[in-house]
Amino acid sequence: MTDETKQVFDAVKDMFEMLNSKIDNMNNELNTKMDNMNDELNSKIDDLNSRLIRVETTLENETNKNIKQLAEGYLPLAEKVDSLSEDMDVVKFDVDIIKKVVTTHSRELDKLGKAR
Repeated sequence: MTDETKQVFDAVKDMFEMLNSKIDNMNNELNTKMDNMNDELNSKIDDLNSRLIRVETTLENETNKNIKQLAEGYLPLAEKVDSLSEDMDVVKFDVDIIKKVVTTHSRELDKLGKAR
């Protein structure tokens, strides 16, 4: 191997070492950044999980309880409305009869008034 070839070979070898060093540095920086991003994501996921647990707890302990209480209060009211609805039908029927009787009596009174 000639002296000139050896110099070229050494220069190429130095360039490869320099490139490998730069690639290693870039890989290290990239790994560090990815580790940081992974830590951030894990932290955010943990925060979301704790918020979700609080929401689930609220739903279970408060919202479901309130809905149950509303339903329990609604049933007696619904029964009263059904009962009042039946009573209202009876009242309507009675009012219709009274209207007919009043109309009949009014005609008869008119006939008596004209007959005098």
